Amino acid sequence: MGLAVGDVILTRAEAQGLMDGMLTSEQAPNAPTRFTQWIEEHRAEIGMTYASELGRHFRWRKAVKGFS
Repeated sequence: MGLAVGDVILTRAEAQGLMDGMLTSEQAPNAPTRFTQWIEEHRAEIGMTYASELGRHFRWRKAVKGFS
C-alpha cells in the first residue's frame, strides 16, 4: 500500500512490534472513555483526511539565505 500512495504506511519495526504483542497491556485502562465509544462518536471524521508520514517528518525546507 505504501508504494501506491508514495508514503510509509507501516515500517518493518512497527509490524514486528504488532506481531510481538507490543500493543497489549496487562494494566487496567487509564482513559475515561472506551475506544468503542470514542470510535462511535467520531465515525464521521475517521478516514476523511490523510497525513503523510513522510510529509510530517521529512519536510524539506528552503535553505535560509547565508546558511546551508
